[in-house]
Amino acid sequence: MSKIIGIDASLACAKEPRGIGVYEKNIGLPSDNFIKSNTVVVFGVGAKPKWINSDVRYINLYISNPIIREQILLPFFSLLLNLDQLHVFANVVPFFLKLKPSCKIYLTIHDVSYKYSRDYMINDKNQNTIKKHIGLFYQSILFNYSCRVSEKIFTVSKWSSKEVLRFASYNIKNKLFVVPNICNQEFINKDKPEWGYRENRIILVTGSHPQKNLIFFLECFIELIKDIQSDIKVDIVGVGRAEVESKYLSIDRIKFHGKVSQLNLIDLYDNSKILVMPSLFESFSIPLVEAKYRGLHILSSDGGATKEVASSYAVFFNPNDKIDFKDKLLSLLSNIDTPPKYDKCKQINVNHLYWNYFY
Repeated sequence: MSKIIGIDASLACAKEPRGIGVYEKNIGLPSDNFIKSNTVVVFGVGAKPKWINSDVRYINLYISNPIIREQILLPFFSLLLNLDQLHVFANVVPFFLKLKPSCKIYLTIHDVSYKYSRDYMINDKNQNTIKKHIGLFYQSILFNYSCRVSEKIFTVSKWSSKEVLRFASYNIKNKLFVVPNICNQEFINKDKPEWGYRENRIILVTGSHPQKNLIFFLECFIELIKDIQSDIKVDIVGVGRAEVESKYLSIDRIKFHGKVSQLNLIDLYDNSKILVMPSLFESFSIPLVEAKYRGLHILSSDGGATKEVASSYAVFFNPNDKIDFKDKLLSLLSNIDTPPKYDKCKQINVNHLYWNYFY
């Protein structure tokens, strides 16, 4: 019997999505045969992206307030269209869909960091705002309701699934599934430069949120400057100069790039020899995968799912231990002229992995 399927892909509709948006786009749409035998509606933001099949109906639900979008617009159109299924990729279920109990909800929870103690970001003025606290409270208060009413729940790693189970008030083990993330195929297909053509550069693909632990890296690098060769430089992607304290901006060996295009990111990877991932925790961490395919040495925090993602090819450190980090960075730098060796492997088809639960 033909069904009406709704897919909320708001973050995947960005021109060049990152993070959760990459996951939404990788899951994408069901097979062409599935689309032809059912009515598929994508709820996006902005103009219809080219990757969305022409047979798929697209509804632009752009509004600047994500809570209004998720809790008013999304359930309104879901009820109006009489959906049989709604696939939600942004942690929270629309509460008012309870008005149509026959609509099955399939939810993806990327992490439950909104349930954690916020002590680690108490001194960050960008996080201690009313808007940020409302957003965290909103996700936290709807977490258990979302778990209870969802037919199936997906997350991106075994570590993240354990965290979801740890905070859930209901027994959801039998309806919780792991579908990992993958990087864009361009990171794999584009030819890599010879090692000797790369500069002696370290790259971080990160953010300014305290969870990303950028200040830890900056302080360690400053402390190491006298001990490392003068041509070692650092590119920080995803963080602009305006987001960093002035005392870190005066270091001429560190460049803050802010947000960059995917092609620029690949070029930055290809001009570097080491990726550093200093985060306190990650529910997945796409840069660990991207950097492997671009052929970099990888020095990663052991927080969260990083060992699950990169256990066979990264060097790990304790993100709260400066001595551990500095020792391992110096060890990698001592071998910077030697490229890493990675086994060739294909990425799994996460689109098939996800949608096979519904065929």
